[in-house]
Amino acid sequence: MATKQTYNTEEVAEAIDMHPNSIRRNLQRDEIRGRKIGNQWVITQSALREWLGDELFEIHFANEEEA
Repeated sequence: MATKQTYNTEEVAEAIDMHPNSIRRNLQRDEIRGRKIGNQWVITQSALREWLGDELFEIHFANEEEA
């Protein structure tokens, strides 16, 4: 199964042990690339890789392939 292609703030926050508001602040400051659709932020896999780096992305998100 392929890795998920998009994430919301809650999914990212839970995966990297941060508060969702911290993720939202990073999005609002353009530290993470994302798009707001309605009242929900959507973050792509490539934006997360860019922000976290490949190594941290793999640690926190790659295990989804095994789920």
